Order: sequence, then structure tokens, then C-alpha cells
Amino acid sequence: MKSILLSLSFFLFINAEAQKFSLTSRANMNTAAGEQIGKFKNAYGLGVGLEIPVKKASPLKLMVNVDAGNNGMKSEPYEFEFRNVITKTSIDYSSNILELTTGLRYVFNESKSFKLYTGLSTGMLRYKTGYVIEDPEDSDGCHPLEAEKIQADKSFIGKVEGGLRFASPWDIGVTKSILFDIGVTYKVGTLAEFMRLTNKLSAEGIDYVTKFQTPTNEVHEHAIGKIYNTPVNQFGFHFGVILPFGF
Repeated sequence: MKSILLSLSFFLFINAEAQKFSLTSRANMNTAAGEQIGKFKNAYGLGVGLEIPVKKASPLKLMVNVDAGNNGMKSEPYEFEFRNVITKTSIDYSSNILELTTGLRYVFNESKSFKLYTGLSTGMLRYKTGYVIEDPEDSDGCHPLEAEKIQADKSFIGKVEGGLRFASPWDIGVTKSILFDIGVTYKVGTLAEFMRLTNKLSAEGIDYVTKFQTPTNEVHEHAIGKIYNTPVNQFGFHFGVILPFGF
């Protein structure tokens, strides 16, 4: 995060005289590719960004982006068996990703109504999953000893992008016309762990277990999900709005 802020300050400094920049906002979806297929669930979210020309009227832009998405949020029913006793409970969980990236973007035919663009960026992707295990429905059932927990890890990523921008008929007065943006990204990154909570445990992945205790104080473990340790390999799709200022 600190490196992103330093880069942003540098971009603003070298472009102070031009006073040109664009603010971007977008809805996005990330989906698994390569080794992450079948392990990483689709993440849907929002992103914002800042884009500044390298030089006055240059088609080459410096960019800083923040994107967030959610790939799981619900209450999942569970049944655990220990010494022929069935415990029924539920787990409330939420799984998210967060990306912080900076890089360069080149916009072709910038003076035209339809503008193709491509870009390269690097940064960080963070996985974060939190859960709360509810008390069992039956007082004779197993009680969780670790009822609340957060599992998180991060990956350093590189991302390539391409897309199309086109002018809208709207003009808010302080900018040129608002632009629409449709784009695709492909990103790869270093190994990182992420968790999927599921009561349908398959053979893939490593069991994620947590401790429970019976009314007679016997401590034992139950699997509540899977841990995957994979390199980041994802496609992204987005639709956004761009507000150019100072042009």
C-alpha cells in the first residue's frame, strides 16, 4: 500500500503543470484460469483508478488502480459426527479479494470517439476469508473452540489488459464527455493460499480443520473447508465509466 501511495504522489508531481487526469470507476468480475480452475470461485466487485498522461496530450498514461471483489458470502449448514453423535450447526462466512496495482496504459486514437487501449501493471492481490461458527442446535452437540477466525494471504501479480473506450452523449460541464470502458485483463502471480468453506469436501486441496469440544470436554477436529495454495491465474472482465478532467 505504501508503494502505491508513493507512486501516486510521484505521478501527481511530474504532471502538476499539465493538470490533466482521468478518474475511472468500474464493475468487474474475476474468474479462474489455468491451475485455479475449480478452486477459485468467481469474484464480483468494484474498482476505482487514476490515470495521468506521461506528457501533455500523450497517449501513454500512468495509472493507479484499486479493485475489490467478493467471491463468497452466505450461511452454510454443517453436520459433524463424533462418537456417533451428530452436531448440526451453521457457519457464516465471507470471502474477498483486493488488488492494488500501478503501471502504464496506452490509448490509441485518443481524439476519436472509439479508442482501443492496452496496458501493463504490477502490484499485489490479497485473499481474505472470515468465518463465524454458530453454536450447535443441540446442547449435546460439539461446541467450537475457535468460533471466529480470519485467513488471509497475498500474492505479487503482473497484469496485462486491453479494451475499448467510447464517448457517451453526457457532459457534466467540468470535463469532456464521459467515456464508457469495456475491458479484459489477464493476471498471473506468485503462490498464495486461499480458503473455500464448503461442507462438500472433495479430494482436492488440503482440509481446513478447526477444533471442537464435546459436553464431556473431549477436544477433536472437524474439517470445514479446503485450503488451496496456487499461483494466481485469472481472467478479469469489466465495464466502467471514465471522467476526464482538465482536457
